[in-house]
Amino acid sequence: MLVYAFRHSSYYHRAFVRAGIDESNIRTAPLTTLPVMDKQILLHNFDQLITVPDLTQDELRHFDAETAADRSAYKGKYHVVHSSGSTGRPGYFVYDETAWRTMLFGIIRVALWGMSMKEIVKLLGAGPRIAYIAATDGRYGRAMAVGDGIDGVGAAQIHLDIKQPLEQWVAELNKFKPNIIIGYPSAVKILGELVEQGRVKLSVMRVISCGEPLGAGLRRYLEKVLGGAVINVYGASESLALGGGRRQRYAPVR
Repeated sequence: MLVYAFRHSSYYHRAFVRAGIDESNIRTAPLTTLPVMDKQILLHNFDQLITVPDLTQDELRHFDAETAADRSAYKGKYHVVHSSGSTGRPGYFVYDETAWRTMLFGIIRVALWGMSMKEIVKLLGAGPRIAYIAATDGRYGRAMAVGDGIDGVGAAQIHLDIKQPLEQWVAELNKFKPNIIIGYPSAVKILGELVEQGRVKLSVMRVISCGEPLGAGLRRYLEKVLGGAVINVYGASESLALGGGRRQRYAPVR
């Protein structure tokens, strides 16, 4: 991968050379000598960093501005997601089909973590009913990935935007009766409070937390109130499936 970047990315070629690295020593250079990368560097040098000729950051902005956020692929082959813009201007990140599918498989694997094959077959046979609670008004990576992943396992789904009135949440959740919840932990906490108040009736098998840090106290609260195992998925716009966590000694509370 380093050799490919050196040969095909003009940014990385220059960065490696500045660090005293070329093809004669690139395979053995200590990790500490490799150029450091962060999100701001990536976005500032996006057009020179990528190794395909038909993408620029400005083109991606125009695509997002002019096209509905309906998971359609840019140029029929690129899955485009953007960051929230919390550190300034939103950045756009791109996955080709192979990278996108690989990432989805990783998320699905984490979501099913700890389930036996019998439990997985039972879940898929009965038909997962998934409620996704988060910001849904853009090409946010998690929302795009959840939509495609849900399609991939043939699940029924509803998306609840965090800006919707709670009365709308209550009506849709009681009608849909999801058995899997995916969303920001702060949003899922609001759902837990609705369950505690008796306004929403649910039987949940899994809670997938993503998009925000999940504290130990909130994890225990969600497990107690919702009764399903809580899986914490860690990722970012530039790499949506970085890791996942689950309490080892989880026991359902009924």
